[in-house]
Amino acid sequence: MVISNVNGEITLLAGLAALAIGDHARAANLLNTGVALQTSDGGVLAIAGPVMTPQGDPLLYPQNQRTVEYGYTALLLAALARRSPLAPLIDLATELPAGVAPPRDAMTTPLPLALLSDPCMSTAAFTGGGDFILSGQARNERWLRWYTAVRHDVPGPAACYAVSYGLSGSGPWTGHQLKIADARGDNHGLTFPTGLGPDAVNRRLNLSWLGLFWPRDLDDTDPPFELGQLELVATGAPDAPPTGMIQMQVTGLQIGPGDCLEGSPGIMVIDRMSLEGADDRLPRLSPVASSGQPGLEVELADTAWQRVVIQDRWQWPCATELVVRYRARSAMELQIVVEDSNSDPAFVTGARWFTDTMVEMSAADAWQEWRIPVESLRRFDEADPRALDWTRIRKLAVAFPRPSSSQRIDLQSIEAGAPADRLDASGVCLGKTASRRR
Repeated sequence: MVISNVNGEITLLAGLAALAIGDHARAANLLNTGVALQTSDGGVLAIAGPVMTPQGDPLLYPQNQRTVEYGYTALLLAALARRSPLAPLIDLATELPAGVAPPRDAMTTPLPLALLSDPCMSTAAFTGGGDFILSGQARNERWLRWYTAVRHDVPGPAACYAVSYGLSGSGPWTGHQLKIADARGDNHGLTFPTGLGPDAVNRRLNLSWLGLFWPRDLDDTDPPFELGQLELVATGAPDAPPTGMIQMQVTGLQIGPGDCLEGSPGIMVIDRMSLEGADDRLPRLSPVASSGQPGLEVELADTAWQRVVIQDRWQWPCATELVVRYRARSAMELQIVVEDSNSDPAFVTGARWFTDTMVEMSAADAWQEWRIPVESLRRFDEADPRALDWTRIRKLAVAFPRPSSSQRIDLQSIEAGAPADRLDASGVCLGKTASRRR
């Protein structure tokens, strides 16, 4: 049954009222003729058609999520809890019993993955060994998504895991996003302008590199976030056609053990380079040619304000300077922008502070260091009175205000400099652990 009449809505509202006061048993009884799925906090949501076992375990994914009734229901639920309106309907795993949690000292092991599709929008075919063929019709919104069921049993924070996959595709769109949702329903992710072409792109990313996806989720003062759900999204540029078939071919998708180093030094590797918005200008990037050397080769164009951004959850209250390692192929202007996770309705970003300099061409194959005393940083926006919170640094950007296509530079890392007795071997301020487990 689809809830499409007044009586159905009255029953639905009664069930939501029961949820609002925490009476989940009564909500289930009121809605025993409707779909019941558990939200991440154990709540019950009714849409249509019974899909629960006698023990209360969810069986199916609702097929009418794109109806008017679903939108109405989702908005009501979103008003009751700080959750994405879509989140409860993809929470197929049951909540762990009260008082039960995975042990924090449990071994981090590879996690099995199965991608689900959005009903009526896309399909997902598993071909074995972490390989999937994901398909869907392009749409005006210029995104299609596939995701795993929500998990509540992952031991350790997300920083203790890394995701790896190969990706190619076809169709009128070229970009993709990798996202995870944490236990609060906040999204962390990266946006890549490429990936849906004939040539496979292989990536391996530490999950701590995935920054908060929505700027208004900036006040993330909680402990290290945990992995709840993984999502892959096909994206089209604003001028991309809204019609045609999109296909993503995913190979070797897996989540395995990572380094558990949330907030470790900012190494520049191509897999963590992403866009922040449609207007972001990303230069042409490739790994440095030197064998065994981490870093990026940056090839600039004749477009102002190109930049590269890395994200993490740095805690650098002990920092006395920032150290940028680079190798310039020509003289150029550089700018470093540091952003924290302070949230203020008057500003669309966290507090941002910056400094700039002119660098000369480096000697052949010689890495140089630009050492930036923290007191030399100044406000990016003079109208922004916020101080920079060094316990909550989230983004480090290298910007090129006035580049030209003749300029090249290699970037290796941005690190915190501090007295030796205040940093551990991983470059994290002592007393500020990089994760709950190291």
